[in-house]
Amino acid sequence: MAKPYAIVDNAQGDFKVETLGSLSVPTYQYDKLPSQGDHFRLLELFPGEGGRLDCKIVIDKIYDSEKPCRYTALSYCWQNPQFDNLVIGGKRIAADDPIRSTYQICHSLWCNDKRILISTSLRDALHELLAQSGNQTVRLWVDALCINQDDLAERASQVLLMQQIYHNATEVCMWLGREDEFSSLTFQLLGTLASLDTRRPGQQQELINPQAMQRMGVPVFPSEDWEALTRLLERPYFRRIWILQEMIAASLGSKLYCGGLEPLPWTALTASIIFLDRSKWISQIEAQYLSRSGGLSLMLSAISVGVAWMKGASTPAERLLIRREAITAGRRFDATDPRDKIFALIGIINDFGHRDLFGEDSPEGLGGPQTVTKDGTVHATFKLDERGKSKEDIALEIMQSHHDECIKKLHVALLDVFRGCVRVADIILQPEEDYTTEPFLNEYAAITGKTISGLNYIGQFRKDFRNISLDHQRCADFAWNAFTMFSSGISSYIQLIAEFCETDVFVEICNEPEIIEEVSRFREATAWMVESLEPKPPSQAESSGSNDKAKIKTPLVVGDRATLDRLEYAIKFERQYPDWAWSAAGWTMPMYDKPVEQVYTEFMVKCIRDDGNLDILGDVEDSSSRKIKGLPSWVPDFSIPMHRVPFTKWRTGKAEGFYSASGSSKADPKWDVKDAGVLGLSGYKVDEIVALASKELKDDETEERLQEWTAMIDQFVGTTYPAGSCDKIEGLWRTLIGDRSVDGECPAQTEYGAHFDALQRVADVKEGMDSLSLSSSNTVVAGKETFVRATAEVMSERKLFVTKKGYIGAGPLSSRVGGGVYLLAGGHVPFVLRNESDTNLLAGVPRMSLVGDCYVHGIMHGEALLWKDFGWEDVQIV
Repeated sequence: MAKPYAIVDNAQGDFKVETLGSLSVPTYQYDKLPSQGDHFRLLELFPGEGGRLDCKIVIDKIYDSEKPCRYTALSYCWQNPQFDNLVIGGKRIAADDPIRSTYQICHSLWCNDKRILISTSLRDALHELLAQSGNQTVRLWVDALCINQDDLAERASQVLLMQQIYHNATEVCMWLGREDEFSSLTFQLLGTLASLDTRRPGQQQELINPQAMQRMGVPVFPSEDWEALTRLLERPYFRRIWILQEMIAASLGSKLYCGGLEPLPWTALTASIIFLDRSKWISQIEAQYLSRSGGLSLMLSAISVGVAWMKGASTPAERLLIRREAITAGRRFDATDPRDKIFALIGIINDFGHRDLFGEDSPEGLGGPQTVTKDGTVHATFKLDERGKSKEDIALEIMQSHHDECIKKLHVALLDVFRGCVRVADIILQPEEDYTTEPFLNEYAAITGKTISGLNYIGQFRKDFRNISLDHQRCADFAWNAFTMFSSGISSYIQLIAEFCETDVFVEICNEPEIIEEVSRFREATAWMVESLEPKPPSQAESSGSNDKAKIKTPLVVGDRATLDRLEYAIKFERQYPDWAWSAAGWTMPMYDKPVEQVYTEFMVKCIRDDGNLDILGDVEDSSSRKIKGLPSWVPDFSIPMHRVPFTKWRTGKAEGFYSASGSSKADPKWDVKDAGVLGLSGYKVDEIVALASKELKDDETEERLQEWTAMIDQFVGTTYPAGSCDKIEGLWRTLIGDRSVDGECPAQTEYGAHFDALQRVADVKEGMDSLSLSSSNTVVAGKETFVRATAEVMSERKLFVTKKGYIGAGPLSSRVGGGVYLLAGGHVPFVLRNESDTNLLAGVPRMSLVGDCYVHGIMHGEALLWKDFGWEDVQIV
């Protein structure tokens, strides 16, 4: 039953109780949005009398080149009781006050004399935005107010547009809630950290000491400043699933708002977190503030999603990498509606033009290049698979063809900056030249003058011209990103030349290997930028003689850019460029009328079909951890975090894993929406579990577990390992680390055998350490610690097992003696399956439940495919 409303419109007075069926004031009714799919609502907020909030809600086009739409997008936490400013009867109401659990606390927002009830968190944000504007009218997009939340169809269609809405906003206001006693310290610290740089080689180790921290003007560990940072990142705002999409789409001008503090640029936070990661200070923070370091880890994972997205996806594997990063990170974030663990990520997976438009999602008949015209004014031929261009490519094309004088000047400024960078790098790479002559000094003064002027204009353009049109916005963002990417090198190298080029030590400094390597990379990158920015002569299209099958190799910029932009967006909204279907049933829009079990199941089948492999089955958590109980065993519960690292994880930065247990076989799933809980696959039973460790590996328990593991191996494994590939001790230690080193080498180097021996010594399994010298003892301990680190990732939330044939493996906690170890076609790793005795055999096909992925030493690289009795058989997983 819905809780009654407690409506608070006067902080000094009492609240008024109302129910949904007996509201005292008419509620605002939304007008329908146009059906074209390119419109949205905006809120025009202005102050009313006595602190009342008044607004007007208008409908506008998301993009209109003739009348650019300027607005601020508000990002906030819908319910944030710990950091809102709820005052009733002159008294601040604590987060755990019974009134909050008894009533739904609301405040009035007035629109055309009709009331909209809003949360305290939203009310606080609106008041602050009015205050920041000097009580002038503010144009806003707010999801709770600009989307009719009661209209599921509208809600679904607008969710698909949210990434574009945030991207097109003049600014995203990221409202964290009211300030507390730590907020000011945190904002100051973030401002300092954002200005630091750790890209110089060899600098990281130097940073991890108090003297270095003091030199850089940051507090040493521990201090209340660092505690304040962890507290800020623990706020619910940073735990929302929607922040992944918002941080990717937000412009560089977006800001963090916290109470009445001066807003902080969003980039200051991301730059600070990247700094903490590169400098290794993050480990210090985690060690000192373990109970509150989760927010920092979450933001790092969000940044990793953003990095994967910004790299783009020109191949199916790269697109899969974006989806994988997003889904893995998304499980760690919070969602009020568990379906949003999928729906909030659709925009990232679709993204801004990185889509593969010739995949199975393309509607029938949309297969080749098309010629599209607009009123006879522009004749532009689009090759659909070239729509996967990055934002950078589009910005370059605009600058090379646009008629606007400001954009032309920005183009020249960027060329001046990067030509200057190349010349500066050449000077450092050729230090033996005579740089004291007057011609050189005159040339260098001219170069640096142009470089500095160019940098100044980039900043001016971003400030003064970014919001004129989408073209200006694209160019401003590209230029600013390019500048910030190389800004540290530009300033450092100009300063190096200015201080030392006329001294005797210049050659010595420039010949340092680290300097040569760093400057060479800098020159290569900036020379590439110059080449990319140089004006290109227009390419000639090659025609096959048929208008509807023309083979076009030119960029998509043809004719007048503004007209082309209108055409581009018209095509997009007419769905000629289809969205990725998240569902095996073909749905592209979020479907909030479907139960969460159906959403997760259809998403899972779609991923398997798209991927052609079963890697995503590795994301199935242990059954004991599940929150949503009605899911098939083969469907992950995306609503909860995945703590166990899947054996199907990919090598860092690559779209490939470590293993190939089923060789090059492809997954061919059999699935029917009428029997949606059943997944048909091809499988082969490798073996059966006969012995299982009693406990999982907990932190710092490796030595204690080792005695049980070795005893189990001695009892159930013969002297030699199956197939004679190694001895049983080697089979054990390679299983415990998944045959991977801490650096990601697979198979692990033989030195890990020595590290395992060190672990045995420390655990007093083989011999005591009292007979060792101090240096030998240190070596043993270091080897043991290396092995323990490698073991932690593999054995966390897993148990060691032995099979009937004598293979050693590591599998899920819910594994049981008698469980089957299977290869599944398209599976890069084996899986533990369990017979479901209470289900009927259908046409002689056994029904199994999935327990989880596993590692079995000796079959991870296709060895079992060569066994005499090998053959794929049908299995059904329920």
